[in-house]
Amino acid sequence: MKSLSFIFVTVCAVLVIFSGVISVSCSKDACKTVTCLNKGTCSGGACSCPTGWTGNSCQTSVFIGNWNGRDVCDSSGNFAMSVGVDASTQTTGKYIITNPHGYAGQVSGNLSADGKTITIATQPIGPVFLSGSLFLNTNTSFGFSYTTSDTGKLAKSENCSGTYQKQ
Repeated sequence: MKSLSFIFVTVCAVLVIFSGVISVSCSKDACKTVTCLNKGTCSGGACSCPTGWTGNSCQTSVFIGNWNGRDVCDSSGNFAMSVGVDASTQTTGKYIITNPHGYAGQVSGNLSADGKTITIATQPIGPVFLSGSLFLNTNTSFGFSYTTSDTGKLAKSENCSGTYQKQ
């Protein structure tokens, strides 16, 4: 009877150990089916996004949204400004900046590969040409450095810079 009891306990112990080994070896990699974009990394089944990106898969630029700030211009002074930034629906990597320098209108810029800078090539808005860049300080703050050139007879240029906070 003792040997039967010993065998039963031994068999139970082996089954417990075996089921533990099977359980551990069958556990799933939580990141196996997760794709993180823009150099995001997966941990525990969720993406951790680098500066400049947000979303479940790090798919959305943090530039997108409405921003408030102040621009300081070398000859015209200091102004409170609001700008909007949105992704182009027609061209990947292109962003639309609304209300730059307080002009009711839009300019477009290209997002850098690291997602931290939007570069605006010279283009007309209102009575001026504008060129410059937006650069992330944090995911909720960016700097805006730009030059305006008068399109009229004055041919006057002005350098401006500002810091903006996400609304």
